Amino acid sequence: MAKVKEEVKKVEEAKEEVKSGLVEIYRDSLTKFRFRVKAKNGEIVGEGQAYSGKENCKNGFAALREALKNPKIVDLTIEKYNIKVG
Repeated sequence: MAKVKEEVKKVEEAKEEVKSGLVEIYRDSLTKFRFRVKAKNGEIVGEGQAYSGKENCKNGFAALREALKNPKIVDLTIEKYNIKVG
């Protein structure tokens, strides 16, 4: 139990040191691995899909990181076309 408390303390200290943002890997309610991206204010700004293994989850985030190096933004909202609904 003491080892678990020590690990929790390390995680909390690491979170406090974050200057730009944070990626957390966690298990969801179905025990699948997921990642979430948090801004420096602690707000969740993105989440990944469910992965069966931790390495797959890490690879999923690595793919996201690579894709975001120079992304093209495509606006798929209806407002873009100035169409009124209703």
